[in-house]
Amino acid sequence: MKKDEMFTVFITKYALTKGIEQYKVKKTYNNDSVLRIDGGYHIYYHGEGKEWHRTHESAVKKAKEIRKNKIILLKKQLEKIRKLKF
Repeated sequence: MKKDEMFTVFITKYALTKGIEQYKVKKTYNNDSVLRIDGGYHIYYHGEGKEWHRTHESAVKKAKEIRKNKIILLKKQLEKIRKLKF
């Protein structure tokens, strides 16, 4: 992909609070590790496949993984609270 070429990305960084967000962006870096979205100010997303994705399917897969991990964390927290003695 050439620099300044437009493409669509799907953001999963805040999937549990905002859902999967979709943006049209320009490639501004020589590698795919950082993505910058302009919208009055710059927002940086790191790592294709981690915080941003080129396909909706990949984004959904990551969002489901994030949700699964959050449920595991919440179950652990709930168990810890249940064990508290007063």
